[in-house]
This record gives sequence, structure tokens and C-alpha cells, in this order.
Amino acid sequence: MAFSHYKFQTGDVINTTYKKYILDVRPSSNKNSSARLNGTIIVVHLSVFTSPSLFRRITRDLVRRVISADQLLYLKNLVLELNQKYFNVEVKSIKIKNAKTRWGSASQKGGININFKLLLAPREILEYVIVHELAHIIEFNHSKRYWGLVRRACPDYKQRIRWLKENGKKL
Repeated sequence: MAFSHYKFQTGDVINTTYKKYILDVRPSSNKNSSARLNGTIIVVHLSVFTSPSLFRRITRDLVRRVISADQLLYLKNLVLELNQKYFNVEVKSIKIKNAKTRWGSASQKGGININFKLLLAPREILEYVIVHELAHIIEFNHSKRYWGLVRRACPDYKQRIRWLKENGKKL
């Protein structure tokens, strides 16, 4: 089920590449809604002052922030592992973003951004996007040389691209 279409009710399970989370959504008399992680349980305190029309969006955003914060170290370690194995480039920053149209991005200065939704994908898909972005630090285009770098690290990259095209909207 697509993350943006999730119901976000107590007992819902959110499976990610790295970890499974269970939601515990509670009403709160506070003005603002909040969320925190308690082990693998995401406790969402949803303000009773929240408009019902905003319930899903606010809950989704809170859950996304909690998961992103919890999985940032996992993502950084995975990027560094793949970088060391295949590229050995200088990576200066690794961030989880909520991009609408991109799975990832890289800067020539060594910044890597990964779309939050990839945390909901199979690990090999997340790894492909990381490899794709790391290769951009070396070759900032989509030339033959660039795709050679990707192929060396991820020989079945075309299958992974196909998976993203076919299943990406479901994340």
C-alpha cells in the first residue's frame, strides 16, 4: 500500500527495508500533534483540535519524520558501505528527503539525498539508487562512462530501474 494512502490507525504495521513499525495513534489535548518512537512502536499524539480533513496528512508527516530520524544512521552506514566497496569518493552529507519526483540526488560536492519512500522498498532497490547517486559524484551526467560505473557496482541495474518504474508509485 502506498505510504501516502495509508490509513494511519492504531495497530497498523509499516514495513521498511530495515525495520517494522507499529502505530499507536492517541488523541491529545495539546494544541500541536507530535510523535515519538518507543522501540518499534510509533506513538502519535494527534491533537483533538486537528481538523479531520488534515488527520491523514499530519499523521503521515509525523510518522515519516520519526522513521527518517530512526533510519538515518542505517542509511548512512549503507551509503558508506557501498561507497567503500565500489567508489571511494568523498561523501560529505547524507540526507533523507521527501522529494515528489526524484528517487535520489547527488551534488558534485559530495552530498547524497535519498527519497524517504525508498526506505519502504526492497533493499536491492534502495542500494541501486544509492549506487546511482554515488556514481554521479564521479561522473555528473548519464554518459556511457557513468552507466559503466553503475553496471560495475550493480550489474542488474536495468531490472531495478524497471522495478522502480512498475512499483515506485505503490511505495
